[in-house]
Amino acid sequence: MFNAFAAINSSHIPFSRATSEQMQIRCGMVFLFAVALAALGALPVAAQVTGGIIQGIVNDPQGAAIANVQVTATNSDTSVAVTTRTNAAGLYEFPSLNPGIYSIAAKMAGFAPYLRSGVELTMQQRLPVDIVMQLAGVQQSVEVIGTPTVVETESAGASHLLQSDAVANLPNFGRNVLSLVQLVAGASPTNPSPDLYSNPGGSFRPSSVSFNGSPAQGNSILVNGVVNQYSNGAMGFTPNTYSVQEVRIQSFALSAEYGQSSGSVIAFETKSGTNKPHGTLWYFHNEEAFNANDFFANRAGQTRPQSRKNQFGGNFGGPVYIPRLYNGRNRTFFFFDYEGVRDRNLNASTVNSVPTERERQGDFSQTRALDGRTIQIFNPFTTRLVGSALTRDPFPGNVIPSSLINQTAVNILKWVPLPNLPGSAQNYLYGGTYPTGNNQWGLRLDHHIGDRNLFSISYGQQTGGSPFPGSLPSGINGYTTNSEHRLLTLGYTRIFSPSTMLTLRMGVQRYWERVTPLTTPEDRDALGFSKDFTSILRSTNFPRIACADMVTLNRISRATSFYTPNVRASIT
Repeated sequence: MFNAFAAINSSHIPFSRATSEQMQIRCGMVFLFAVALAALGALPVAAQVTGGIIQGIVNDPQGAAIANVQVTATNSDTSVAVTTRTNAAGLYEFPSLNPGIYSIAAKMAGFAPYLRSGVELTMQQRLPVDIVMQLAGVQQSVEVIGTPTVVETESAGASHLLQSDAVANLPNFGRNVLSLVQLVAGASPTNPSPDLYSNPGGSFRPSSVSFNGSPAQGNSILVNGVVNQYSNGAMGFTPNTYSVQEVRIQSFALSAEYGQSSGSVIAFETKSGTNKPHGTLWYFHNEEAFNANDFFANRAGQTRPQSRKNQFGGNFGGPVYIPRLYNGRNRTFFFFDYEGVRDRNLNASTVNSVPTERERQGDFSQTRALDGRTIQIFNPFTTRLVGSALTRDPFPGNVIPSSLINQTAVNILKWVPLPNLPGSAQNYLYGGTYPTGNNQWGLRLDHHIGDRNLFSISYGQQTGGSPFPGSLPSGINGYTTNSEHRLLTLGYTRIFSPSTMLTLRMGVQRYWERVTPLTTPEDRDALGFSKDFTSILRSTNFPRIACADMVTLNRISRATSFYTPNVRASIT
């Protein structure tokens, strides 16, 4: 999926202008970019959902508003500072700040300097930080620590936030970050299967969570401000838990910027680098010794099959630094992450019906249905019209003569095991294991030009492959799947002033999958079909054979799936 959008938000707070030359260069670049997006045509609208806003009013000790106060917001991790001035009503605003910890400083002639540190801003948050300036002769400086208590008064919607510590540390089988959205108030899983999120990248399906009664298919899923969904509502590339900074879920009374969603909005923001290099290593392990055996395996006297899950990875971020060439401290930052999965997965135990030794010899005298009645078989070669009805003769003794048993059928039965449970129906239990390998990595770059321009780019890729043995150890109805998710996001933010801001977002999303049966054309040819017959077949697959009340052979055919990009653009 390809997304692009531009959004200009305006209020009524004036701003201090840059030089005319700078404005010409920068506005010219922005104008060309916006025109290029507009040329894409009238397409569906995507939302601006990254960053947050710090705003407030500056008063003197008597509560009167103070105009023209210089207010500076400094990110504690990157030291990137943004400066503005209050308007005639004493109001200030910092739009589109990256989530993080900030310090807010204010200074004005005749007043003591003001500093508030430890102000935490989350994604999509509008955080009010009001300032009271003291007279300089009374107090030399004012320092406050901590984030003010916030009551949401700007929106009637319901919003839930999961921060990085919760995302990384909450128990999460499979470490799939999408599964954590089920924990918020009002969430109701529409598919409670425990295997839904057992793969960290296993997201190619609807989000399967309804919020406050809204349809799960209507949810909008975004990564770094870019829509990251396929046509069926499924999430595409899924960042690993240790690369996610925050997850914000919004429902009820969504604002116009989320107009493309008929459900809720699930927005992911990935981590970015800081001035201080930092990284994390992790490893998770699970095996059959920690698991209980299932009911059917216990009943058949089978032990727990081997089931091993190994999940490992690491990340590292910091300023971009090239010795003697470039020092990106306070300007350019990177964050890289990798995660690998090496599993031997338990194939859920299944019970099927397979032919008994007697039946393979043509003897169906002991073949009975689950209710105990004998199943009568008929000779198809005796079919004839009696009156207006077709009739056939039963085989004497319910036994097929050896002269009527086809050799190809005998060869096919060599792929089907003998029963391991009593009876002639539901008499075969199988629950084997299969290996899974996934590799996932991501990279994010952020570059600041002054305090008014921010460029960002992120790329993520997940590749994996697994052979699924099916319900028979021979693999006759099994297949191998190989898939790849990719996501590229681009962003540019230009702050003209607290009253005018331009944000541009673009993204490219792709999914690729190949499904291949475990059997080969040589396997098919060895069954004994004539060359005249096989030469006219389009497919080289093992034949698909389905019988009532019996296990099906070769359930899946060779297939390749592609999801072509589409475009979303808007300027508001």
